[in-house]
This record gives sequence, structure tokens and C-alpha cells, in this order.
Amino acid sequence: KTKPISNGVNLAINWIQSFRVVAELIALAGVFVFLLQALQSAYRQASILDEGLYLVKGFLFTSGRYIPFQPDGPWTNQMPLSYLIPGAIQLLFGTGLRTGRIFSVILGVLILLGLWILSRRLAGRWWAAATVLAAAINPAYWNGYSMAVSQVLVACILTWVLVLAIDENAPLWRLCLASLSAGLLLLVRVNMTPVLPLLLLYIFGQHGWKAGLWSSLTGGLAVLILHAIYWPGILQMWASWIPASLTPFLDPWRIEDLGIAVWNPAIGWEDRLASLWDGVRFNFIPTLSLALFGVLIFQRKYWTKIFYYRTTVLLSILSLVLVAAHAWAALLKNYCVFCFAGYLEFFSPVMILIAALAFRAWRPGKTTAYALYALLVIP
Repeated sequence: KTKPISNGVNLAINWIQSFRVVAELIALAGVFVFLLQALQSAYRQASILDEGLYLVKGFLFTSGRYIPFQPDGPWTNQMPLSYLIPGAIQLLFGTGLRTGRIFSVILGVLILLGLWILSRRLAGRWWAAATVLAAAINPAYWNGYSMAVSQVLVACILTWVLVLAIDENAPLWRLCLASLSAGLLLLVRVNMTPVLPLLLLYIFGQHGWKAGLWSSLTGGLAVLILHAIYWPGILQMWASWIPASLTPFLDPWRIEDLGIAVWNPAIGWEDRLASLWDGVRFNFIPTLSLALFGVLIFQRKYWTKIFYYRTTVLLSILSLVLVAAHAWAALLKNYCVFCFAGYLEFFSPVMILIAALAFRAWRPGKTTAYALYALLVIP
């Protein structure tokens, strides 16, 4: 008696899947939800100090009144492009918080578009729709990616670096453009330094020495040229990241040595642990994707294709390195303990791709290891 019902359900599922446009409509609905909620947040939420600093400094730099790292000028405590890009947008469309926030919302939509292109290329239309939805329905992104801060700018550039580079048969010009963009990403925020070297290792492994060398040249030139333009003031950005014992020649640019620090909050481990779980909660699907499926890179023999395996290795190691670096900066130091959740927004959307790749290309068969892993994942 149940067989006709079961057959009817299967026919209905096959009928729905036969309409490929349904997946695109689901993804489009996700984009619409994000756009609606992000615009609402952009117009309603209170401003924070960082927004004004990026916008005001950016306008002062791009209008020619000051230059980054100028003595007795505005304090350039981030890389130059994090100010120059929002400054250029204000020159084009007018100054103010509204311009900066609308620009951020547009960047958020571009993140979703990049995720859709990349996940569709790697795992198909339905996983593309699922990936877009996973990012689009996250309230933390509605809030964070509608503010005039650098998280959304970094996440957008990173997403499109991967769109350009992650392709089994990517042409050389796209690999070079991806490396150039990764180099520029470093000039937006110094905390994204691991992206370029890890990307170049991936290009060498997947596309060979010729592509790797040309990509290294373009990415390296982007970094060197921008450093040459703002030399030597830009050295202060590295002085705070590299241990003083290894780089005594950077001591003149160590800002903290020029005065007495007044920001030294006494935050206990209970609060640091709370900040850690805030980061997980606000970025739940991305962190779950990394935790559950990133470990599969240790099971090389179960991947159906070397391209998918290499791509998963890139995304997993890149995500793990960035999570560890930002956990160290937020949770182990006293710089901004409760910024960990916001720090993850620099890169967390691309972590969702790890789950899509695992379901697309990891086929372990009936093994004891798979059974134990299934017991962990299914609940």
C-alpha cells in the first residue's frame, strides 16, 4: 500500500529536480532576503567608532589633504587600501555614513554571487543554492556586512580571489589576476597575509610551475609596489605583528614603544571563552563546516578526484590558519577580546564551501572509520 506513495514522492522529487531553474530561484530568494535585511540594518543600527574612522580617514587620504602614514597626519593603523577604497567611493558618490553602508551592502551581495559561482562550479546548482542560503540567512552577516567597516571588503575580495583561482582548467590570466587580488588583499588588512602564500602553493600544485611563477610575480609585484609607495611608514604595520626579538630594525616603528599604554583590560578566561562561543554562534554553519569536514583532508584515498582534494586542502588550511591567527589576536591578547566574532567575518563565508566539496567528492565506502564519522556527523 505504501509503494505507490513512495513512487509518487520520488516522481515529485525527480520532477522538481528536472527544473534546474528552481535552484537558481532558491539562490535568488536568498540574495533577496540578505539584501532586504542588510538594507534595513544599514538604515537602523547605531554607528560605531570604526565606521567613522574608515570613512573620515579615507576621504582625507583620497581628497589629497593627507597621505597614509604621513607624520602628524591621521593615524594609519590599518593598511592603506582599507581607507583608500571607501574614500574613493565617497569621492564618487558623496561623503557620509549612508554611502559607506550602501557600498558595504553591495559588497555583501557580491560575496553571495561569488559563492554561488564557485559552489556551482565545484558541486552543482543545488549545492550552490544551499551555500548561498547558508550565508544569506545568517543575521550576523546582515549586521556586519551592512556596516562601513573592512570585514565585508576583505570577505568580498577573498571570495573573488577564489572564484578566479579555483578551477580545474583556469587560464593563466585568471590565476595571475587572482594572485594580484590576493596581494592587494594584504594591502587592505595585514591579518590576511596568509592568503597569498597559500594561494600560490595551491597554484603550483594544481597548475604547475609556469602558472605558479607567473602568479608569484604578479602577486609579489602588487605587494612590493604598494610598499614602495608608502615606504618607510608602512613598516609600522609589520612592527606590531612580527616579534621584536626577530626584527630589531623595526623598533622605530613600534607604536607601543612611543608612549605608555592605557588600554589594558583585565578580562578573565570565562569572558574569553564566552567570546569564543560567540564567534562560533554568529558563524555557526561556517565553523561547523570546517570542524566536521576539514578533517577529511587526512583521508586522501577517499576523494574521487585530486582537484577536489587539493581545493579542500586549500580551503581547510587557509580557514584553520586564519581562525587560529584571529583567535590568538582576540582571545589570547588584550587588544579586543570580544571582537572574535567580527574577526571571523573576514573569511567565514568561504568556509561553507568545505561542506559542499565533501558531499560532492568524498566517497569513503563501508569502513569502520566512516561509520564512526557518520555517528559524529548525523546527530
